[in-house]
Amino acid sequence: MTQFDLFQSAAIRSPSAARVAQTATPAVSDDPWHDLRFYQREACEAIGDGWADARSQLLVMATGTGKTIVFGAIARAWIAA
Repeated sequence: MTQFDLFQSAAIRSPSAARVAQTATPAVSDDPWHDLRFYQREACEAIGDGWADARSQLLVMATGTGKTIVFGAIARAWIAA
């Protein structure tokens, strides 16, 4: 029995687990910034603008504000370009 089989059997017993499984898939959008908070969008834009002047950029944000999310969005945008 695989982990998938275990999840499926739990989803059958629990309607809420099935609902979570349906909503757990991230939405696909053409906009790489669609799921960012306003300050994360501003950081992405500032990094993009900064690349016009310098090859290296430094992002400083407080703990828990989504630096990894910001760099993931930048990577998605770069791949999409």
